Amino acid sequence: MNEVTVTGNPPPSAPEADITAGDSTAATVSIPYNTSVTLEWCGTGGALCADASECKVGTASGGSDVYYVVGIRSGSKTVGPLTADTTYHLTCTGPGGTGTDSVLIDVGSAPVSGSCGTTKDSCLTGTFS
Repeated sequence: MNEVTVTGNPPPSAPEADITAGDSTAATVSIPYNTSVTLEWCGTGGALCADASECKVGTASGGSDVYYVVGIRSGSKTVGPLTADTTYHLTCTGPGGTGTDSVLIDVGSAPVSGSCGTTKDSCLTGTFS
């Protein structure tokens, strides 16, 4: 039996996608209420998404994606001030397929405002007026 060897270029791989927030590489980043955070994607110079022809960053809002940034490979954007937990999604497409990543911004509680009533006990029981 004769053996046949076929050589050629391997098919392209799907792009690697990576999105981070602030100075953290964690999947969840906590920030105080009503503050902003900087999203960064694909690393310096786009090295992490080198196989991508386009990357989109957005958040699900009302059941549809709202894309804040559409660009080639890498970038950053400051979002906020945020008053609710928000997940940002990165989708990178290329000849080999699609790569995705996401980061959850966990927003702290809103500060309590108000003043105590006229008695000391109203402050101790959490009664505000």
